[in-house]
Amino acid sequence: MLAGTEDTEGDPLPDYSPPEPPPLYDVAKRFVEDITYRPFAGVWLGRFSPGSKTITLATHDAPVFFHELAHAVHHQLKPGGLEGGQHAGQEVVAELAPAPCGAVRLPGLRLARLAVHQALRRT
Repeated sequence: MLAGTEDTEGDPLPDYSPPEPPPLYDVAKRFVEDITYRPFAGVWLGRFSPGSKTITLATHDAPVFFHELAHAVHHQLKPGGLEGGQHAGQEVVAELAPAPCGAVRLPGLRLARLAVHQALRRT
C-alpha cells in the first residue's frame, strides 16, 4: 500500500510550480482536471494523460504548456478522443495549434510561428 504525502514525515516536498501560471492557464483548467509540475527526469518535458485528464510539466516554458493544452483540446474535439502514445497526426496538431499564440508575443512562440510559416510556404 502506498501512503499519500500527507501521511509521511520529514521535510515538505519541493514545489516545482512556476511563480505565475502560464498564459491561458484558466482556459486549460476547462479541459483538464489538474496541471502539475515535476522535476525534469530526462524523458519528457510535458505530457497530457487522456485517462486522468491531466497535464504534467517538467518545464516552465510556455510552448510546452501550449503543446500539451493543444492535446487536451484535441482530445475533447476528436470523436473517440486521442490514441495513446505518439502519433504523427496528433503531434502535428499539437505543434501547429499553439502557433497563433505568437501573435500575442508570448516568449518563445514567435520564432516557432515564423518557422511554421516558412515551412508552409515551401510546400
